[in-house]
Amino acid sequence: MDNALRHAEAMIAEGADILDVGGESTRPGHTPVSAEEEAARGLPVIEALNNHFDVPISVDTFKASVAEVSLQAGADLVNDVWGLKYDPQMASVIAKYNAACCLMHNKEKAEYNNFLVDMLAETQECVNIARRAGISDEKIILDPGIGFGKTYEMNLETINHLELFQHDVDIGAFLNDMVPMFRGRFIKVGVKRFLQFIDFFRQFFVYLMVIAVVVHDCNQARVKLHGIS
Repeated sequence: MDNALRHAEAMIAEGADILDVGGESTRPGHTPVSAEEEAARGLPVIEALNNHFDVPISVDTFKASVAEVSLQAGADLVNDVWGLKYDPQMASVIAKYNAACCLMHNKEKAEYNNFLVDMLAETQECVNIARRAGISDEKIILDPGIGFGKTYEMNLETINHLELFQHDVDIGAFLNDMVPMFRGRFIKVGVKRFLQFIDFFRQFFVYLMVIAVVVHDCNQARVKLHGIS
């Protein structure tokens, strides 16, 4: 636990605005764990962070039961890589605790009729689920899901059209300051999965593209990459 606290302190000192805690890997191809094991891994960390730091805490889970005990332990935000579509109880749990949520676009197979149109429509479905449960727009964060349910080319197309998440998804003026996983000083770049079979230079090229998008979009002099391992 001391290592976790030291790591959190270092990230905050470097400018992290949110601390994201997960008891189960959510990268594509991960080995699933039970809700009980996931909670047992994450809850002590969430409680410790909540007691030591005044920084919003995010719990990375797609299970409603884990989200609920994490919110009870002090988490402020639920980071759901399935955008409320995996567990039908997730949206109601988030609404019950008046928590914020990060809804990521995801799909089991990269099959689309029209990629951008379908991706935005599927993201809108996530927003609609949240709204129906009573989650207000100002509590909703969108993550386009780079590296999840997309081919290499689709990932690049997503990065090249991040502005669509600001205008085409019907979530109002809040989106003018959204896609936070690509803005500000806390940046989540899920690129390792779709690059794992690609040579080093191609991987380096895509990382540079993501950095360029972030710097151009948020005008930050410093970029912190939070990769998936």
